[in-house]
Amino acid sequence: MRVPIIAGALVLMACGPQIPNKPAGVPEGAFWAGDSKGGAFVAIGVPDHEGWQVKIYDRHSGAVLAQGLFVIRRGAARPSFHQEDFAGWDGRAVRLTDGGVLEPKNP
Repeated sequence: MRVPIIAGALVLMACGPQIPNKPAGVPEGAFWAGDSKGGAFVAIGVPDHEGWQVKIYDRHSGAVLAQGLFVIRRGAARPSFHQEDFAGWDGRAVRLTDGGVLEPKNP
């Protein structure tokens, strides 16, 4: 009886997103934006009338890769973000699962 349960659990774990452990320096509230091939951790501040204060952290070292005011392009406005909103980090902008992009206001 245990073998099918363990096998089922392993299949479910393999199908879900593999979120790496947060390195030192990455805040608790930061979300993973990526997949098994790459990505970064994203920390989102409170919104203001212009956009969101965002910090992007390296998945291995925790170093800050980008920070500043980001705005949503081609996506739905929202009052907050959740883990499931993030699809990836392309080195410049955060891709969102609704097809939108969170990018620096003044690149």
